[in-house]
Amino acid sequence: MTLRVASFAVALLGLALSGAASAESRMEQEIRLFTEMLQLAPGTVVADIGAGEGQYGFAMAEIVGAEGKVYSTELDEEKLAALKEAVAEQELANVEVVKGEYAATAL
Repeated sequence: MTLRVASFAVALLGLALSGAASAESRMEQEIRLFTEMLQLAPGTVVADIGAGEGQYGFAMAEIVGAEGKVYSTELDEEKLAALKEAVAEQELANVEVVKGEYAATAL
């Protein structure tokens, strides 16, 4: 099993995506690039380190499907709680929210 990691590279991807019409289209472009770069497909296991509000991890969960897994790590307690709530509300069985630490991802 190969674990692929998506992290703060989103910010770096933003540099390559100039002229996006809106924030939504920019996010869609970033997700498309992540999908290509990480070779995401059904069954892929991926870690979203520094998941924030979860939009990238949730999009990846849809791509990897029920056979795959997304580990969403976050340091901030409030964001961590919001992530757990969103995962439960959306019934995302393939997303596991993990409390990360500054010195370790906990993966």
